Amino acid sequence: MKHLWSGIGILLVLLILGSALTISFTAIHTPLSQALEKAANFAHDGQMDEALSAVADAQNRWQRCRLFSAAVVDHRLLEEMEELFVELRYARDAKKIASLCARLSSRAAEMAESQTITWWNLL
Repeated sequence: MKHLWSGIGILLVLLILGSALTISFTAIHTPLSQALEKAANFAHDGQMDEALSAVADAQNRWQRCRLFSAAVVDHRLLEEMEELFVELRYARDAKKIASLCARLSSRAAEMAESQTITWWNLL
């Protein structure tokens, strides 16, 4: 009986940690994705001052959450985002900035989804 309760306790701890991770990743990466999408839209519309401001906001958000993300996610996605941010830092063409921001927004959304608990993961 002791083993049963120990097993239930371990499962409960894992469920709580998984839920906390899901909530954290959603809270971190969804606003990042939205900021990058906003930057892409501004750049596409030719509003470069607003686009660069949104890019700076997104880069600040990324720097604050990068280490936490690195501890949890697949590094392939993390490295791809790092490379795109470096490209974005040196891009000057509005179309290139819009494209890079759209790709980064997609990757940030992908990162948020990668840690989501779904019913099919529990099966």
